[in-house]
This record gives sequence, structure tokens and C-alpha cells, in this order.
Amino acid sequence: VGKYLGDGLFLEALVRVESDTVSPGPELRTDLELSLEWATPFVLLELSLLPSLTDPFQTGSALSLSWRFNY
Repeated sequence: VGKYLGDGLFLEALVRVESDTVSPGPELRTDLELSLEWATPFVLLELSLLPSLTDPFQTGSALSLSWRFNY
């Protein structure tokens, strides 16, 4: 699910449900990812948060910068 919050700001939420096929019985795991993309005139800035649904104090995050040239 994503939503533009302005001309260059995009908020996205992703929920993944995975099944563990090795263990006996149905074992489902859910992952949540929140990301914010900001398109500036020079770079694309993306901030991703990966909060843990089982342990609220364990949160991963990533920050990336990317750019490209258009001809």
C-alpha cells in the first residue's frame, strides 16, 4: 500500500506473510516494512524501517541514496 504525500514524497507500507515449510504444521511469519521515498532534484532518498512485530524494541532500518542521469 502506498500514498503520495506531495509532489516528491511517497509513503509505502508492506506486509509479508511467509510459511515455514520445514517445520511440521502450519507456521506463519509476518514481516512489516515501512518506507518513505523523497525525490529531490538531485537524488532519490529512501528511508526504510523494519519493525519487529514480536519484539517492539528490535527494529531494523536502512537509508539509501540513489541518483540517475536522464538523457
